[in-house]
This record gives sequence, structure tokens and C-alpha cells, in this order.
Amino acid sequence: MKQLLSISLLSLFAVTHCTQNSTLLNDTANELKNASTAGSATSSSGSKLWVVGGTSGALSANLSTVLSYSVSANTWTSETTSGTYTPVSFAAYARYGTKIYVFGGFNASGTAQSTTQIFDTATLTWSSGGALPAAMAHGTAVVVGSKILVLGGTSVNAATAWAVSTMNALYDPSTDTATAQTALGGTTGQGSDKCAVADGSAVIHSTSRTAAATITAATQMFFLNAGISPATPTTTTLGTTFTNRSGVACVLYAPGGSGNANFVLAIGGLTANTANTGGFVGGANNTAGGAGTLTAWTSVTTVQNLAAPYTGAWGTSLALPVATSFAGAAILNNVLYVVGGNSGTAAAQNTQAVTTVYAASLTANGTSAPFLGWSANVPGTSTALATLPVARWGHGVIAIP
Repeated sequence: MKQLLSISLLSLFAVTHCTQNSTLLNDTANELKNASTAGSATSSSGSKLWVVGGTSGALSANLSTVLSYSVSANTWTSETTSGTYTPVSFAAYARYGTKIYVFGGFNASGTAQSTTQIFDTATLTWSSGGALPAAMAHGTAVVVGSKILVLGGTSVNAATAWAVSTMNALYDPSTDTATAQTALGGTTGQGSDKCAVADGSAVIHSTSRTAAATITAATQMFFLNAGISPATPTTTTLGTTFTNRSGVACVLYAPGGSGNANFVLAIGGLTANTANTGGFVGGANNTAGGAGTLTAWTSVTTVQNLAAPYTGAWGTSLALPVATSFAGAAILNNVLYVVGGNSGTAAAQNTQAVTTVYAASLTANGTSAPFLGWSANVPGTSTALATLPVARWGHGVIAIP
């Protein structure tokens, strides 16, 4: 069975193939390559981006609407769905087959959740999956083979002092159950958001925040050793010269073809979050906000790249046109989309969520970083990309070719 990885931020983990974990890793690399090349030689008329979760401002403004974006029509549709969905933001998001998994997150009152909520894009129906071992927000989820790893984040409610989650759970879509693995520890247990990718040889999860009030200078990317993981996570720092930040959107570009390396792209983020000590990274000036008084909030335009085998220095790609943190990102038909986010440059970030959508066509470039030419237009045209109907941040963006 082939599965596709989502995007939805946060520590990098090195992975080596091992007999006991081969079922966890064997399909991921090929599936990702198929996903990133799908549509390059075929019609993209049925290709869509899906947006789930997130908020238009404060946690009390969590959004229940599921959006789909038609590439061929350049339009966003607010889908009519069935089933029950409890709106959450800053959850962990992953795609498995036609289904989108929403793990944890903050509800509208700022309470961290342990729920698994599943949206089937084929039937437009919400259903419930097995609960996580503990409540978690600001975590990440990544598909590896036939399972989904759910990692990191914070374990507390939004209005209480920040506490690191050591979440390391393995979710099985075939049984809809989550099983706790050996807890993350040290820097791998730092709070994190919106950055997790896998390519069959590496699981990459980026951490960004400890219990301190500010973005930690120890922001890291890690490998997860697949030989003994996820039962016993052993990590190695990945790459050098990574710019420390939170709220990064990450994608894996796996172009396939002889001589072309896979690349992790880390997009935007937040380099300052001063005096906010609470579980909600946005701070106390939001309804159900964090503890402390937020005095600085700095989103950035930074885009970095790192080539497999993920041991060298992070390179710098063309910056985003506008500073953005907590956006969603996905690759569809060799186009990288960055959707929504927060342009916050001051404490009142709950008024700075955006509707903007940017795109960049991707071209394989051997072992050199793929070219990124950001535009607010449909790639190759002068037609403006359709923007989100409502500003949104802390959401998941999922590509389904």
C-alpha cells in the first residue's frame, strides 16, 4: 500500500533502513517521488489542495470550514461536509490515502486535545479515530510507510505556562489506534510546530521552543534512527547553519530522476516571541491566549534548503515576498504553494492573519537547490492566484494529485 505524506512545524531525525522497521519505511520514498512528479506529464484537472484546521485570529476564532483549491479552475471552495468536527488550531496534520488526519490541537477555549479527527476527501465526511496517549498542541505528524508518527509540541493548555510535550506516538490507520512509543527527551522534546517530513531514509522533525519565554537558540533539526525508532528515538542533529525560528512550514521536494537529490525546504517562521510564556505561542492578548505579556512578535521571509543526506549546511533560497509564520505549505504538480499564515510584526498578532497564497514552480537541479521564483500569480501566467476566503493560520495544507 502506498501512502502519501502531509505537510502541515519541527526537530530532524536520521533514519537508517533496518529489517525490523522495513515495513515502516519501504513505500515512503517512492510515494513522495510519485507525488512530486505526478501531473508533470499528465493532466492536473483533478488536483487539489485541501485546508483544514486553523484560526482566523485568536483561538476563539477556530475555523470549522474545510477548503479545497482547484488547480485547473484557480478557485477555493468551502466544502459541505458531514460528520462531527471539533474546530482546532495548531494541531498536527497528515494525509494517508484520501484521508486527512488532525491530531490534537487547541480548541476554541484553549484546551489542548488528545483527539484524532479524520476527514475523508473522497466522501467529505468527518469521523473520529483513536485518541493520542496525551493531549498535545503545536506538534507535528509525518507518514512513514504504513504508519503516522505524531511528535513533540506542548502538553499544556493555552493559558498556562509552556511545558514541553515528549509525545512520540505511532498511529495505525488500519486499526485507527495510537500507541505510545518511548518518550522524546532532551532537545527533541522541545515544543514545535508545522515542520515534519519523511523520505524513506530520514524522518525530519524540527524543534523550536523550550519552557523559556523566547524562541530558543537551540532550535534544531534532527534525524530519527529508524533502526531502533520509533520505539527508542535516537537523534542526531541535522545540518548546520539553520536559522533558529518557530512556526516554520516545511516540505520535502523529492523530484526523482538520476542524480537529483531530495531537499527539505523550511519556509518562513517566527524569530521573536518575547515575554510570552504560555502554551499558545500567540500570547495573552488573544482570547484564550498564553500566559505572560507578549512584547515582540517577528515573522520572517527566510527560506532555507537542505539536501539529502541532510548532513551539510543549510542553504538560502529566494525569500518569501512577505514575512509569514505558521503558514501551510504543500507541493502539487511540481508547484510549491504557501497558503495563509501570520504576518505578525508586533504584539497584536491576532489581527495579522493573512489570506495570501504564493506559488513557485520547482525544477530538479541535481544536488543543487531547486529554483524558487515566488509569485502571487498562477505559475506561468499573469492570472492572480485566488486567495483564501478568510484569513487563516495554524492550519494544515494537504496536496492530493
